[in-house]
Amino acid sequence: GISGSGTQEFVADVFGAATEWYANEPAPFDTPDFLVGETINLVGSGPIRNMYNPSALGHKNCYDSAIPSTEVHAAAGPGNHWFYLLAEGTNPTNGQPTSTTCNNSTVTGVGIETAMKIFYNAMLLKTSGSSYLKYRTWTLTAAKNLTPGDCTNFNTVKSTETRKQRRTR
Repeated sequence: GISGSGTQEFVADVFGAATEWYANEPAPFDTPDFLVGETINLVGSGPIRNMYNPSALGHKNCYDSAIPSTEVHAAAGPGNHWFYLLAEGTNPTNGQPTSTTCNNSTVTGVGIETAMKIFYNAMLLKTSGSSYLKYRTWTLTAAKNLTPGDCTNFNTVKSTETRKQRRTR
């Protein structure tokens, strides 16, 4: 299915970030980070998106009901932030910047490779269309399916809350 409801660019950014980490280019090339478009200067002023702090470039870090109708590039913020938190956590130990969750919790990242496996397997669950809320369910299901009997990845996905307030069920 096609990505929609503001998820198009965050999907692309996740694959771009994972590719950058896989390639692991040394300086002066594009070294692994969680910035989008920083080396080609698409808009003449540095990166176009920041995955660890989307608000640094005027995008939302946290999901809200306006995101599905937000311009797709700006709507990437919550998804990019989610992926960063899943991969690196709130206080990375590998030199990456700290980042905060939308509910002020602490998250220990699962690493870029595991985060990408979870995301890719979530995409395999897509049927048609997508939304942030569907990706939330798909990533939780993917984490559970990838490590049956071990809740670590599931609990990490669950803790990477990108909404300001959790819904009560």
